[in-house]
Amino acid sequence: AIESAITQLELGAGAQRVRVVRLQRARVVSPRARLPRVLVAHADGDERLLQRLAAAVAVGIVLGWVPPVKTATTVLASGDTRGFLAPCGCVKPMKGGIQRKGTVVRSFSKESTLYLELGPLVGERGRQSELKADALAEMLKSLEASAFGLTGADASLSVDALTQVQRLSGNRLVATQLNSTFSVPFRSDRGWMIGAISLDPKFGAAWGLKASTPQQAWADLNKASKGLPIAVLLDGDQSEAKTFAKTHLAARIVVYRGATAGAVRAQSGAWLVGSGERGKSVVSVDLRKSGTSKVIELGPEHRDDPVIKQIEERYLGRVGSENLLKQVARTTGPEFSGSAACISCHSTEGEAWRKSEHSHALLTLEQVKHDKDPECVGCHVVGLTKKVGFRSRAESPELANVGCESCHGAGQAHSQKPLEFKLGKTPERLCITCHNPEHSPNFDAIKAWAKVKH
Repeated sequence: AIESAITQLELGAGAQRVRVVRLQRARVVSPRARLPRVLVAHADGDERLLQRLAAAVAVGIVLGWVPPVKTATTVLASGDTRGFLAPCGCVKPMKGGIQRKGTVVRSFSKESTLYLELGPLVGERGRQSELKADALAEMLKSLEASAFGLTGADASLSVDALTQVQRLSGNRLVATQLNSTFSVPFRSDRGWMIGAISLDPKFGAAWGLKASTPQQAWADLNKASKGLPIAVLLDGDQSEAKTFAKTHLAARIVVYRGATAGAVRAQSGAWLVGSGERGKSVVSVDLRKSGTSKVIELGPEHRDDPVIKQIEERYLGRVGSENLLKQVARTTGPEFSGSAACISCHSTEGEAWRKSEHSHALLTLEQVKHDKDPECVGCHVVGLTKKVGFRSRAESPELANVGCESCHGAGQAHSQKPLEFKLGKTPERLCITCHNPEHSPNFDAIKAWAKVKH
C-alpha cells in the first residue's frame, strides 16, 4: 500500500487519456487493481485502460517516483525568544507571546508557507529554562515549523535538554556544523532546503562538540540542496548577513539575529530577514514577483491560539508542581513588617499606595496563572530573594504585592523604634531593577513617580 497525492497526472492511453485528480492508498496487486478514491475521467470500464493505469502506478512505485513538491512562496521568520513565552512588562499594550504567534502563523496557508525560527530558545541556565524549552519545542511541532536554527546562545541548555527538545519538536532543531544527537544538519520542507550556520567561534564547545567551519557547512548545505532553493538561519547580525549573502549567492533567504525585525533585499537578490527580539513579532516575506515584506507585531489585536495556550498552561503547571518558587536562592537580611504596619503611621502615603497598581501587583499575575513563576513573582511582591521575604500568599500575605518595603527596604526595626532606625529616600535607580528596558521599554521615572507620588 502507498500513500500519495498525485495531482493532475495525465496518462496516455491511445486515443483516450485518463486524469488522476487525487490518489490515496492505491493498491496495485493485479491487472484489475482496485484504485479506491480515484477520479477517472472517460474510462468507461475499459479494462485495457485500467491495466495501463495500474502499470503506470506500479512503475512509479518501483522507480521511486514522487509528485513534484510545491515550493513555498511565503516565508515567516521569528526568533530570539529567550524564554519569553508570554508578554511581560508594565507598558501597555504589551507585545509578544507564543499564543499570539500561533494565531499569526496559522493564518497563513500551511502548504505555501515556510516558517523559520532562529534561536536562542531560552536565556539563563536552570530548570525553568528547560521547562520553557520543552514548551517551545511543542509549539514548533504544533505550528509545523520548517526549521529552528540553533545559535551559540543556546549553550545555556545541556545536551540532554536539547535532545528532549529535538524529540518534542519532531526533529526540527538544525545545526549544519554539528554532528550531534540533538540536531540535524539540514531540513527539506515545502520545496526548500534549510540549514543553520553559526558565526560564533565557540559554537559547539559547550556541548563538547567540534563544529565545522561556516565555509564547510555552506558547502555541505549547497551539496545537499540538489537544486532546491536554500534558506539559511544565520547566527550573526545584519552586517554579517549582508556579507554572507554577498559571498554565498545561492542563498535565497538569510534569517539573522536582529534586534529590529524586518526584511530587505540584498544585491544578490536574497532576502535578509531580521528575526526581531524576544519573539515579539513575525516577519512575512512574499517571494513572488511582488516581493513584499511585512512586520507583524504580536500585540493584543491577535487572539490567543487555543492549542498553544494549552501548551503554555502545561508549562505553568510544571513550574507550579515542581515548586520552583520555593527553590529561589535566598540571602539573609533584616526583617520585614508588611505594608499594614507602615500605613498605621503613614496613612496619607498608604492611601496613595492603595490607589496605585503596586497595591495589587500579585493579583495581576494570579489572573494569568503566573503567580508560581519565580521569574515574574520577584517584581510583584516584597523580598522574594530574602529568607524572611515573601513565600506565598497563604504563608506571608503581608508581603504580597509591591509594598512599601519593596522600595524603602525592610522596615520592622523602623516600625518598632522609628526614631532610632530611620529609612532613607528611595533612589531612582532602584525602580529600574524591575522597570528595566526588557519589561518597561521607554520607562520614564519622572512620569512614573507622578502616578505613585506620596
